Amino acid sequence: MITASKRKPPSLRCLRAAGACITGLLAMLACASAATATGPQPQTAARIVVLQSAPGGPYEEFTTSFHATLQQLAPARAGSVVVTTVQSDTTWLAALTADDVLVAVGTQATELALKSHGSSPLLSVLVPKATFERMLKQAAAGRTVTAIYLDQPLSRYIGLAKLVVPDLKTIGVILGPTTGSQAGALAQATAAYSLKLATAGMTDGNPLPALSALLEDSGVILALPDPVVYNRYTLPPLLLTTFRYRIPVVGFSAALVKAGAVAAVYSRPALIGRQAAEMLQSTPPGGGTYPRYFDVRFNRAVAQALDLALPSEAEAKATLQQGGAAP
Repeated sequence: MITASKRKPPSLRCLRAAGACITGLLAMLACASAATATGPQPQTAARIVVLQSAPGGPYEEFTTSFHATLQQLAPARAGSVVVTTVQSDTTWLAALTADDVLVAVGTQATELALKSHGSSPLLSVLVPKATFERMLKQAAAGRTVTAIYLDQPLSRYIGLAKLVVPDLKTIGVILGPTTGSQAGALAQATAAYSLKLATAGMTDGNPLPALSALLEDSGVILALPDPVVYNRYTLPPLLLTTFRYRIPVVGFSAALVKAGAVAAVYSRPALIGRQAAEMLQSTPPGGGTYPRYFDVRFNRAVAQALDLALPSEAEAKATLQQGGAAP
């Protein structure tokens, strides 16, 4: 028969030691919780601080890809990544040193980072070129600022338009508040493809009058990212009108293709996250650059209705990677 052995109760010294360990552990947990709630805490080791405009969504997609790529390329640096949002206490921004790197994800985070005073290099992502350049004019001095734009180079959009309509002669573009400053660059980019450019500016919140001025001469309507021109209220009438006139729309997002555009070239946040991690393997150079990685999406149902013969998405992407469909 197995009998229970008699055990001596723990001594007072053991109880005190155990209590001290538990107290220390609770203190460590409390400090870790405070660091998570209030943002990055001061420390001596260099950090990569990812400041998101909001939790979740495209910002989280970027951060997940960024950290995963960094883990592959430089595991030691991946361990120094701290993630926070603009909704947290951001008083720590001014305390970042020149050895730290600040990655601002989205417009709100970039705006906050640019206004803060500090010496750490700043990398802005998921912000359109025109918006970034406008905010950069109001930036505080003292740090190197680099950006990976959200939008594609104009030559990439135009190259895709040429793949959709090989005998294209004229591209029509509605210019809004965000894209109005791109008229000169558009003229140069279309001229490089031996194309004519037709533009019309919006005078109010309705883009249909501007579209009407482009329908007669344009072989493709190029939709550039401008939230005043293209949003959930303006898209249905714009796409319905172009479809009736049998003019394909080439745009800047998968959502636009799903809504009825024939084609789009765009970079998912995960692809920009990959590029950002690769960029941080050396000192950020300053200035802006377009996405290196991108996707092509076609709406083949709309293309078939418009009697357009399209290549595969993989073939289109390969052509654009080689410099587009220039003559």
